[in-house]
Amino acid sequence: MKKIVIGASLGSTSAFRFKFILTDDEFEKENLVYNYVELNLNGQVDEVLIAKIIDVKKENPLVTPEQAGALAKDVLSQINSFTIPQRFTYAVAECEVVGILKEGKLEMNRKSIPPATDIFPISQKSIEQLFHDKSPNYLPIGGMESFKGSYGTPITINGDELVTKHFAIFGMTGSGKTNTAAKVIEELAIRGYNIVLFDPHDDYQNINDFSGIKDYFEKNNIDWDIIKNNFAEKNISEEEIFSFLQTVSVVYNIPIVGYLLKISENGKASLNELLMKILGDDTLIECIKNSAIFQRQMNFAEKPNDTEIPTEENKKYVSTYNIFPELRDYGKNHGTFSKRLMECFLGEKFTGPQERILALCNSDQKGIDYINELKIVCEPEESNGKAKNTQDSTKMALAGKFTTLETIYHNASKASKACDIEELMKNITDSESKSRIHRISLSSLSESMRKTTVYAVVNYIFNEYKYNNELKDKTPVLFILEEARSLIPKNTREHIPSLSAVEALRDLAYEGRKFKLAYGLISQKPSTIDEEVASQCNTLILQQLKSPDDQSYVKKVTEGMTEEELSILKNIGTGKAVVTGTAIKSTVLIDVFRRYSKEGVKEPRPLSDIVINEVNDIKNKLKFEEN
Repeated sequence: MKKIVIGASLGSTSAFRFKFILTDDEFEKENLVYNYVELNLNGQVDEVLIAKIIDVKKENPLVTPEQAGALAKDVLSQINSFTIPQRFTYAVAECEVVGILKEGKLEMNRKSIPPATDIFPISQKSIEQLFHDKSPNYLPIGGMESFKGSYGTPITINGDELVTKHFAIFGMTGSGKTNTAAKVIEELAIRGYNIVLFDPHDDYQNINDFSGIKDYFEKNNIDWDIIKNNFAEKNISEEEIFSFLQTVSVVYNIPIVGYLLKISENGKASLNELLMKILGDDTLIECIKNSAIFQRQMNFAEKPNDTEIPTEENKKYVSTYNIFPELRDYGKNHGTFSKRLMECFLGEKFTGPQERILALCNSDQKGIDYINELKIVCEPEESNGKAKNTQDSTKMALAGKFTTLETIYHNASKASKACDIEELMKNITDSESKSRIHRISLSSLSESMRKTTVYAVVNYIFNEYKYNNELKDKTPVLFILEEARSLIPKNTREHIPSLSAVEALRDLAYEGRKFKLAYGLISQKPSTIDEEVASQCNTLILQQLKSPDDQSYVKKVTEGMTEEELSILKNIGTGKAVVTGTAIKSTVLIDVFRRYSKEGVKEPRPLSDIVINEVNDIKNKLKFEEN
């Protein structure tokens, strides 16, 4: 098939940058920036130079800055009367060379681009070599736009890079970051990865409900009843359909609708014909239903109950915890963990003398009983309610702190359950467990207790993995922090829970990879996240960011993003994202695929709901008819 020429290189060129003039057909297009183009050097068909458009400018030789300065009045009058010939206006695209694509590998270009070289849109073949990998350890995350519309080939990102070198998803409210995060979580979990998800606002409370696939089909104008009836003929229930179709998408590593189109010979077959190609293959059906992926999916679809620690009977693919850390003596193997946990509860540190008194207490109790035993150790030898010496004064101060600690514990217990962190770790890291997503709901906790919970879970698991030599075959764990700006803030201001949470994540940032531990950050205000933690994220998925502070911050913690690339984030649009970093060969702009699970908490519409309902009620009573 003959390539379509969209322009030709002009002016001064180099091995790293060049410009090309656009043809009239592409002149008025608005989706040029971030598009990829290709060109052949020296007539080599098996190797093409790939470049990315970083800016587009319009010029007219009849209205140059020099002419405007000398003839300002005449030029302006001509503009007002539209006498300047618009046909002399042309567009120039500035490009940054990505490299030479040869046999699926991207190599550095060291040749200058000759002027007047034909420029083509990036081909489907080049897209597949550069941005798509069929291996299931790559996650299909979105589609890439080009000059002739969206390509069908999904853009995949390296899942191994995500879960070993940390990642972040940044985007302002309404940009679609929760959908993007859910998509990444789904794809990782379905492939069997262990995830601990800190969920402050229950945005992911339906992460196990894959009936959202129905919405996915409706968006693509596919009737769910037709699908259900076709599968019913093969004795596949509606609950199994979700798991079946998702497993198919993982096997072929493309979205479900993409798979249906892929098996169509000409892309125009009816839905029934497409489904019959799937359902007519008994071998495929048998393999899918007997696969481990499908069985995980079926567990995924089961609704879990909120529980402290799931038992063998109620373990599901997604375990939900509405918890806060239990207070107890976690042993000398965890050093000052128990003491630090109490300091997080209290929001203040113990003094040196108070710590020495605490060291005298040995207790095997938990919660309130543990606090009461600490009180006994701290009972001073007093006379008439007055301390006899300095040590007794220290004990009295400690007793006051324990009374406060007891109140804080009671308040937390009203809406959440105290959870033994050691037991929680065993459940999370159990390689035989069905659970792959461990969602810790933080919605009922105070801001301080949320940070305390993050510290407790991350720090305890990290120290176990680092120092416990008896812990063999360590299960890889990915910690995901939704609303990271509130959990690991940039400005801690000596706030003990904030400092503790930040320090726990810094340990992961610098050493977690050695122990199969990693993290992902999700936030609408990246500039307010602890910089050390964010800077260690080697892959970024960036959605709309209008704040100059956030853009400057992103540039600071990343490498290789230009001013032009950052500027597009201001008006990128809902559902679009720029992916950059080690998980992808080159920075790319994509339309993010919709999640298959249902949304957690929908965007509230309080004013609309009130007004619409009231106005409709009045219209009905007045029998009002709109023209």
